Amino acid sequence: MAFFVVVAFRLWMIWEVPACTFHSDSHTYLRTARMFWEDGHIGIHPKRALLYPALLTVLHPVPGRLSLHILFVQHALALVVVWLSVRLRRDLAPEANWLDWVLAVLVGLNVPLLFYAHDMMAEIAYAAAFLLYLWRLWRFLLRGGVAHAAGVLWSAALALAVRPDGRMAVLFAVPIIAGVMGAGWWRRGMPQGAWRMVPPIIVCAALWLGGRVTQEGWLFYSSVFPLTDLRSPLHAEYKEELRPWVEAARRDLANYPDMQDDMQGKLGHRKGSIGPRWDALKGRGQDARLHRVCRDLAVEAVLSRPMMFVQLLWYKLRYVLSKERELANEFRPSKMGEDWAEQMSAEPGYIPILWGDGATWERWRDGFFSGQGAGSVEAPLRRLEPITAPPWWGWAGLLALFGWVLGVVRHGWRLALWLAVAAACLVLTFAIARGITRYLVPFEPLWALGVTMLISESCRMVGRVSPGVRARAD
Repeated sequence: MAFFVVVAFRLWMIWEVPACTFHSDSHTYLRTARMFWEDGHIGIHPKRALLYPALLTVLHPVPGRLSLHILFVQHALALVVVWLSVRLRRDLAPEANWLDWVLAVLVGLNVPLLFYAHDMMAEIAYAAAFLLYLWRLWRFLLRGGVAHAAGVLWSAALALAVRPDGRMAVLFAVPIIAGVMGAGWWRRGMPQGAWRMVPPIIVCAALWLGGRVTQEGWLFYSSVFPLTDLRSPLHAEYKEELRPWVEAARRDLANYPDMQDDMQGKLGHRKGSIGPRWDALKGRGQDARLHRVCRDLAVEAVLSRPMMFVQLLWYKLRYVLSKERELANEFRPSKMGEDWAEQMSAEPGYIPILWGDGATWERWRDGFFSGQGAGSVEAPLRRLEPITAPPWWGWAGLLALFGWVLGVVRHGWRLALWLAVAAACLVLTFAIARGITRYLVPFEPLWALGVTMLISESCRMVGRVSPGVRARAD
């Protein structure tokens, strides 16, 4: 029943707002479709993975508007996230099936998961791929076997095909599978069908090695910039220009997460200035050298000040979790109209891909997007939004933590290892990227799972104690 309520709510959202939101980052995904259908050229933006741009490219010829078609695909992926959350809960705690309803509502009507299903970005697709990976990893840890190991690797490959962050899934999957399977092989010999792990390993390797130089180097360096070791000779010619910026960031370390966006622009984008030598690194054709220098300085910074790195990471997580998201505002027609008008003015070549033709775009611009009042979707989302606001994160996070502790008591090292992988992925995400709340989207179901685990395990423990209490009373 709860699942159908979630489906109905999402269909109502599409009915009321039958167009996705679109902003500057959306261009980097849509560029592939434009190049392919206009020039017959195949190419992926350097900072994007393969699958989502390919999806937009395939959807473009479908009759109608891509700005509408993508909503059905992404809301369907959001329902996959709900289904995977329920499957995980049943595998972790098969008792109290009524909690499936609670979990379906908490995940299915989660405002960030509602909004990013309506946004032309890969966030919801990656959330589905990442949760699939966690589910397959848990089944492998619980049951072992070649089939489950191959499932983990295929899901890791899928996550990597959706977003470069999927490298984390591969990074943890391979050693865990090697350790668990290797221990079994040592005692019992190699099992039949081990070859089934070879194809997903090849796919993971191809996706990993096939990526071009991206922004990861200077993104990582911007995250640890205050930790720069100014005394070492490594790239000393650049450190002289970096020194005043590093010293200023270090003096206000607790507030650096709020300053990182500005510093990221100076370090990597072609905007803002550090000094003539560093600015020369940002010239066209210098991407590989910029990536290498930033990577060297970032690794040195972390190794030279590991405790300050932990402290800075804590500041960033605190900063992200305390930010108000205010995503309901994004559904206000006038706000959507401003974003769309800005992007279509900057890139009019996208109008035929997204809207079919210029006349359709103009009807939407002068009609639906011209409304100044609150949209019909904005009001219910405002009522739901406090559930993912910072105060809720604090209490829900604490309850979820207790739930996961009880889960570890029940499942032992397997669940402890599984949680360590999920936590490490969260930490690595914000160790490299700046403090943007949308990077929390893949982890949204985990707090709801933890809360339901607390309820389930508490009921189970009470059920075990009650017969003993009644027996003593008799």
